[in-house]
Amino acid sequence: MAEQDGRDGGRVGGRIRRYARVTSTMTGLAARMAGERYLGIEIDRAKHAADLRDALGGLKGPIMKVAQILSTIPDALPPEYAEELASLQADAPAMGWLFTRRRMA
Repeated sequence: MAEQDGRDGGRVGGRIRRYARVTSTMTGLAARMAGERYLGIEIDRAKHAADLRDALGGLKGPIMKVAQILSTIPDALPPEYAEELASLQADAPAMGWLFTRRRMA
């Protein structure tokens, strides 16, 4: 919960935990996508797209911006993914007061 309100956004430990969580999520998502493409394993694309949105939204940086831009390019992504990533444009997770204060100083 501390990450949500910005209390540990600047601490090295908090960053490492956040990046580890996002890396773990992204690795799992990539494995599922590869399984679908190369092994014919069916995945729930709507859930996969929502998981991807959550993972990228947790980064709050350049990678999230890339996801936001990708969602605006027609046919760059399947519709399920474009719709979920488009939600990052208006509904991105909050940065927290302390995180914002440090950036504005």
